[in-house]
Amino acid sequence: MRPIRKIVVLGANGAMGSGSGAVFASAGIPTTFLARTLEKAESGRTRAEQLAKGKVPPKAINVGTYDADLARVVSDADLIFEAVSEDLETKKKIFALIDQARSPGSIVATVSSGLSIAAMCAGCSEDFKTHFLGIHLFNPPTVIAGTEIIPHAGTDRAVVETMRQVLEATFGRVVIECADTPAFAGNRIGFKLLNEIAQLAQEHGVAYMDQLVGSHTGRALAPLATI
Repeated sequence: MRPIRKIVVLGANGAMGSGSGAVFASAGIPTTFLARTLEKAESGRTRAEQLAKGKVPPKAINVGTYDADLARVVSDADLIFEAVSEDLETKKKIFALIDQARSPGSIVATVSSGLSIAAMCAGCSEDFKTHFLGIHLFNPPTVIAGTEIIPHAGTDRAVVETMRQVLEATFGRVVIECADTPAFAGNRIGFKLLNEIAQLAQEHGVAYMDQLVGSHTGRALAPLATI
């Protein structure tokens, strides 16, 4: 498999795009942030640099727009990381553009927190499908090291193992491989936990439950602050 030397993040102005991009750039890998406008891409870079707290090397993050830069930047990238809005049709439109521009062998990943990986790449080329998988970082990615890697039935196992090694060795992630099922593993468990806590809060109060299952458990936020 080709080494990961250049990364492009699409949807880089959003929370997951800028946060994930901060993780990539902090490791010293040249990363390009793409968004609909240059202003939005710049805002993503600013947020990433703030999240990284000085760990992003100078000029590690470049910015561009879909219209002006997508074809050129995607064709030169080793990892193409999609972080646009969590909507299947929106993602499929982006993947169609990526499929036309990417070079064979480049890896394409989605940060989706629960959409079907197989459905997202349906209709794409065979090389796209074999090099496509989910890489779900949790928000905020610069704080939570846990990462889900989600292949679909057609993902090349070499792609899965390559990304596992890169995520662990280069980006310091704690990786778990999940099946391509709705909400994968972390959110399926998380939703059950939040539902139970919300029910208990009706009896014991929100403040008590947030204190009981708060930051001392390793959570970035108190549980009921996330819903």
